[in-house]
Amino acid sequence: LEGATPKPFRLTLHVALLSLVCMALLPVVCLMIWSNLQDRDRARDDAVKSAVHVASMVASSLNSETRNARVFLYTLARAQALREGGMEAVRDQMVSHARLAPEVDNLLLAVPDGRVLFAAQPHAHAPSLYENQAFLDVLGGRSFSVGTGLMSLPTDNPLAQATFAVPAHGKDGDLRFIVAAQWPLERLNRDVHMEHLPQGTTLLLADTAGRVLFRLPSRASYRN
Repeated sequence: LEGATPKPFRLTLHVALLSLVCMALLPVVCLMIWSNLQDRDRARDDAVKSAVHVASMVASSLNSETRNARVFLYTLARAQALREGGMEAVRDQMVSHARLAPEVDNLLLAVPDGRVLFAAQPHAHAPSLYENQAFLDVLGGRSFSVGTGLMSLPTDNPLAQATFAVPAHGKDGDLRFIVAAQWPLERLNRDVHMEHLPQGTTLLLADTAGRVLFRLPSRASYRN
């Protein structure tokens, strides 16, 4: 009867075989985990690169529009009609210049107290620019300024827009008018519509007060 029950020996052999199998699988499991972590890191890096690329496109588009607006407004502000012409000549010059830049959403002519005397799109502007930062900067002596803000619409969804402004001096050197061009930030969608943000990514453009002016994917502007 001594050794007639080999059960402990068979159990030990089973455990040994199982251990060998586990040891053989361990490198494979570790390799799979490492590979998965590598894929996750690679996917994260690709997502960051994609988001940075789209953000760079937005910044480049804004920079390009700023350069174009500066040249466009400087040329208008130095026109003889704005320097010394009567209001009819001023209006004709504004109408003629507005046709040269169809990409500009609105072209405005204001006096130093903020009142708007001319608007290429009369229905799409506030009666006064006095609270617009670009207007205030030019009034304070800047030769060119860019401001951002929200324009109320009948749809209750405010439109975020950039306002570019320059001074127009009379022949005596005094500030006669302030010329402004407005450009809707939602147009940035046109520049990046072929790009794809990583799933779950949101691109925001905010002013220095923390007010969100542009959101991609597009949604009505809001305050955070």
